[in-house]
Amino acid sequence: ALIKCMAESSKAFKRKHGRLALKGFKPAISDEQIEQKDTIFKHIADAKLDCAAKGPMLESLEIPEKEFRLLSKILIEEDEIVVIGGKHYMTKANFDQCRVVLTELGREAEFIDITDFRRRLGVGRNIAVAILEKCDALNITKRLPQGRKLVD
Repeated sequence: ALIKCMAESSKAFKRKHGRLALKGFKPAISDEQIEQKDTIFKHIADAKLDCAAKGPMLESLEIPEKEFRLLSKILIEEDEIVVIGGKHYMTKANFDQCRVVLTELGREAEFIDITDFRRRLGVGRNIAVAILEKCDALNITKRLPQGRKLVD
């Protein structure tokens, strides 16, 4: 609470991942790494709601795994991407779109049905399940025997 208060009341600091940071802080990475980071983001954005899988992305972009881990971590810290199911990536904007669909389904019925969710998003069952599990982990939804419910 103190960090949030300081970040909100200060022009010099911001809250980043529960920590206090200078507003102008940027990770120390090279121009080539910035270019690679932008390429990774574009690849993830192009996948839209289907998510970009780590393995095929590494192969097609020809980025070493160690470099990919560093750059994807930066994208996550910048709140640009979300990891879904451990090895799939989605833009934060697309994930927010999934949250909107979840909210709509939660208002329409007592429980959120995975089939309805999958159809509304236009994705396969495996991706829909991974997105719902991420929402469970973030306490957006709660999995119950009858289906999922939005957490109030």
